[in-house]
Amino acid sequence: MAAPQPSLGDAGRRAPAQIAQLDISGPARALSVLRYTDYTLVVACGLGAVGVLPEAFSSAVHGNWADLIAQILIVAVFLFAAYTGWRHVGVIDPRVWRTYPWVFVALTAVGVLMSGSLLVMSVSKGKNLFEDLESLMTLMTGLWFAALAIPGFVAAQLLRRMRIAFAGVPLSDLITTLRHRGGVDAPHATHVDRPHFRRGLLYAIVGGCILLAGTFAPAPSDTRYASTFYRVSQQLNFLAFFLIVRARRYFQISADSLLAVDKRAPILFLRSFTDDERVKYGNSQNALLDFSLETRLANHFSHFGPFIAVGSPQEAIPQPGAARVILSDDEWQSRVLGWMEGANLIVMYCGTTKWVNWELQKIVERGRSTSLILMIPEIKGWRASKRREDIVNRVQQLRDVFRNTD
Repeated sequence: MAAPQPSLGDAGRRAPAQIAQLDISGPARALSVLRYTDYTLVVACGLGAVGVLPEAFSSAVHGNWADLIAQILIVAVFLFAAYTGWRHVGVIDPRVWRTYPWVFVALTAVGVLMSGSLLVMSVSKGKNLFEDLESLMTLMTGLWFAALAIPGFVAAQLLRRMRIAFAGVPLSDLITTLRHRGGVDAPHATHVDRPHFRRGLLYAIVGGCILLAGTFAPAPSDTRYASTFYRVSQQLNFLAFFLIVRARRYFQISADSLLAVDKRAPILFLRSFTDDERVKYGNSQNALLDFSLETRLANHFSHFGPFIAVGSPQEAIPQPGAARVILSDDEWQSRVLGWMEGANLIVMYCGTTKWVNWELQKIVERGRSTSLILMIPEIKGWRASKRREDIVNRVQQLRDVFRNTD
């Protein structure tokens, strides 16, 4: 990133603007590590807490108070970790960075406790740990939690201590200051229309019930049936996560209903429909948490005004993110131009399609370029050359639109 730095000459006149480099690659790498740990914290720790509950109930019934206390502590750690990861999904919040070290230390302790107790029990009883599939899975889970905590702990500490050289302040202080100078939370709207809410609620309930049933189902002790049990459990988990991920789309609100309740000047989100990030249901468990760029933008800008966009006519159920409205070919241009005039900000993905360039030209013609934030969307693909080519094409389109303008 770069920022112009004006300075005054000896005669009091403004000197030519200077460009200062603002390197954010370090924070970006640390955030990417936490992004992967968030999934584990929310999903794995959440399911882990639910999975320990039957054992805690059994210990309470049989009066095994030592086991009960240990299981309650494990559930508390898992719930604390899941809540911390959930707070950080889709946002960049320095307040969560202060909590992460405690979470990772507690997870390491739980992992060592689970693995150590299993090893001691196996040695004392003369059992072969590798012949009991359930015990082996528990051992691997404990070691996995401990191994996960190390990179997460390092990433959280780096983010807390990183300084932005250009601004001369720690990254966490800079983000906190921007938050305080920002807008207010969106008003609590209880009557915003969610056209498909009931269907989404049904999907979420069914998916949750399947997930809980698979979690509480006792695993067979016979190794002949254990592998079949775990294979069927994985398939049921896939179905459960698919339904829950699908339900998230049905909870989206419509732009018209949001604008009817939230009277602040809107923040208009413009992009090509081809740049909408699609949910990959083939791996629904990983898609359970929404890390898309549009969702992060919506979470941020909703503090400053209703974040709205035109929805693709090809999708009856909108993607999570901006509040959308489906418009016909005859009305979408006039609606976008009206929003463009009254928008507090315009956030736009650089694109290469005809209509994206038309929208950008209208922004320039109507003098709204000073309220415009241009972004390159997340360009994915395993070939770096293909990604670079895509970015070059987008930047070239910008140059063509802004050529011969002020």
